[in-house]
Amino acid sequence: DPIERQSVKAFSSANKRKEDNSSQLPTLQFLSEPLRVQKEDMLIEYHTGEILSAMDQKVFMGLQALWKKKGEGQQVVFTYYELANLIGFPTKGSGYRLIDEALNSLFNTRIFLHQTQHTDELEVEKQGMYRLISSIQKTNIKKGESNAQFYEVCLGDLVYKSLKQGFYSYISMPLIRDL
Repeated sequence: DPIERQSVKAFSSANKRKEDNSSQLPTLQFLSEPLRVQKEDMLIEYHTGEILSAMDQKVFMGLQALWKKKGEGQQVVFTYYELANLIGFPTKGSGYRLIDEALNSLFNTRIFLHQTQHTDELEVEKQGMYRLISSIQKTNIKKGESNAQFYEVCLGDLVYKSLKQGFYSYISMPLIRDL
């Protein structure tokens, strides 16, 4: 199916992470000129300047699994621990930074689709711009020594419609964790 094929093409297996000071909080990064990659009738813009990595793909697949588990709404609410445990990220320390960076990368990726249909008398051209994730909200709750981190992620319209129409695959998360 074209939607699933297109969403898979958005990812690269290259790992883009560089070690940095883990005490710094990740910030939204915008470049004046995004990295652009053309794939058939689709243009992908990466506003962080880097192609999505295997880590980003794991987080994206984890979001899809949580979407299915939590009622299939456009907004997915989950704890850091739920996602980290599901995709095999560390449930302490550096895992928070990895998930924040991956969500930032997914949020800053736009997909432009261009479709043209021809008939004997008519040519119809359709163009659209979509985000993988349209919004992210993170809430930290501290009580004494306990700390909980909740995410509210709103899936992009194209992703949400594709998932609702059944354009997803069942993937073994234990297998993904081993990759």
